[in-house]
Amino acid sequence: MTTEVLRTIARKVESLPTLPTVAIKVIETALDERASARDVAEIITTDQALASKLLKVVNSPSMGLRHEVSDISQAIVLLGFQVLKSLVLSVSVFPESFDTGGNRGLRKPGYWRHCLGAGAAARALAVQRRYPNPEEAYIGGLLHDLGKVVLDQHVSQHYTKVLELQREADEAPREVEYSVLHTDHAEVGGWVAQRWNLPKCIQRVLKYHHSALDSAELSSQDRVLVALVSAADFICWTQGLGSVQAKRPPALSTSVQEIIDFDKIDAPKVMNAVDEEIRNTAALFNFKVPDVGSYRDALQRANLELGRINSLYHQVKRQLEGQVKIISSMNEFIRTVHKGLRPDEVVDTALQVARSHLGFDRAIYLSVDHKRKMVVVEKALPEEYGSSDEAAKISIGDDGGGLSRCVYEQLTMNLTTKDERDRTFLDLFASPEMAVAPLVATKQTHGIIAVDNNLSGREITETFLHSLRMLAHEAGMALDNAILYERTRQQAITDELTKLYNRRHVMSILDMEIKKAQRYKRPLSVVMMDIDRFKGFNDNYGHQSGDTVLGQVGALLRAATRRTDIVGRYGGEEFLMILPETPAENAGIFAEKLRKLIESFGIRLSGSYPKCSLSASLGVASVLPDDEVDSLISRADKALYQAKEEGRNKVKVLH
Repeated sequence: MTTEVLRTIARKVESLPTLPTVAIKVIETALDERASARDVAEIITTDQALASKLLKVVNSPSMGLRHEVSDISQAIVLLGFQVLKSLVLSVSVFPESFDTGGNRGLRKPGYWRHCLGAGAAARALAVQRRYPNPEEAYIGGLLHDLGKVVLDQHVSQHYTKVLELQREADEAPREVEYSVLHTDHAEVGGWVAQRWNLPKCIQRVLKYHHSALDSAELSSQDRVLVALVSAADFICWTQGLGSVQAKRPPALSTSVQEIIDFDKIDAPKVMNAVDEEIRNTAALFNFKVPDVGSYRDALQRANLELGRINSLYHQVKRQLEGQVKIISSMNEFIRTVHKGLRPDEVVDTALQVARSHLGFDRAIYLSVDHKRKMVVVEKALPEEYGSSDEAAKISIGDDGGGLSRCVYEQLTMNLTTKDERDRTFLDLFASPEMAVAPLVATKQTHGIIAVDNNLSGREITETFLHSLRMLAHEAGMALDNAILYERTRQQAITDELTKLYNRRHVMSILDMEIKKAQRYKRPLSVVMMDIDRFKGFNDNYGHQSGDTVLGQVGALLRAATRRTDIVGRYGGEEFLMILPETPAENAGIFAEKLRKLIESFGIRLSGSYPKCSLSASLGVASVLPDDEVDSLISRADKALYQAKEEGRNKVKVLH
């Protein structure tokens, strides 16, 4: 609520004069089921301005009276109590300057016809629903669109734009209001009702009659009242009695439908009440009552539109049901395929789903041989081709055809005989049209799934392609995991003795860290460490003792390094530390601290191993722009041996 338009509206509402006391009393009396015509007459006579307005309307030419009426009581007798209440509310609440026609601004006849109809319909619904006070529903229906009058009177330029857009927009009228004003007539009406201190139940009707009825502000009885008015508003719109000209009428919220069971509503009685209300007051408000022919025309147009909507509904329903079926199948496939730990399990599951759930007649898996640039048929459902068949090997060219793009660009493609580049592939399977999708594993196209409808002849639509793309994506990820599992299940990344990374894993990490450092031009250093004269531990105290010392050194290294550092056992008594974001100078400082730490630890061990002293030599090297793993390790190793040659228990940094 920060736009200038909204600030203007808020300012205008705040500056509105409070509703005259007599108007409040009229509303309160109208809500009182015990009130009589005499009670209303007594209130009116206390306000000369209101009495004059009322008598002016009663004596207007549209009433066709032979003699002038000068007494309020006589006016009540002539008009009837219900008509009087409508008239008194209108002249006491709504401004006299309210426009009576034209193409711009809110049109009074249509607006009042809608309000009167909504009031009458709400009261009729309340009676059928056995609501305690039907007059509350009537007043709520009569005043529910008060916010539109305020908008029309006080931000007329902007609201005229709203009215113009509503005549052409596909959005509901309220949505158009929000798009222009950043508020709507219900919110504004709620502000005004509160400003005028209208009864709380009426305030809530004005504020919530287009909202979901789940606000904590609404009691159970409030919800019923608001639902009655919302339903009455909806009924009037469906009968051509809208308050404005709009291409799309307001929709009825599900929360209202839950409260108002339309199957149990006597619709003819409701419409008769609306007709009677409008006929009784038409002359007073200077508008014509539509004839039966116009209603029939409106109903015919409505029936045609309903027929169109109904057809569209069933068409969309069928499409959505198909999509739901596919999505459910894909969810089941995802749960199943990711359980597979072998590549052939993943492929089998993908082929079965392509046929049984996505509905393709045939599904084929072809592996990709990147070295020989060919695809090889491995499996098919139904089983028509085998890998032993020499004809089941197809070369992949760099010709930009669909098969080539599927393998090299990893795109899902629809192949047809219209493209000569894919004719060889299609001829192999005697198919005029096939869709192919890549199974991407270890960053390469490991294989492709090819599907067609060779039996049914159904066209492969974009929906089919999208489903196949989803299947191949999930199958590719599962295949990636399965391949990785097959390659690594016999390998552990952790050295059992020291609980550090093993050489294979630490070297793999180093490769990634080197590339990252070079790509982003960040410092990276490695430290090679060798335990001095470690052979003495094995020779003097046995290999088990030597293993114990190695385990203790491993624990010390884990504790001494940062969380971002990577530590691994390089081999034997050699260790490798990878220090990201660390230049050579800082790595040298770290290595010196580590050397002292090992030396101090050795002193503590001397009691257990008096024949040996524990110390370490360390070599440091930092990554260069053209470094690879081997070259960086080679320099760190060279620095390490310089430290050993200079007497051991030293640190050497190779710049």
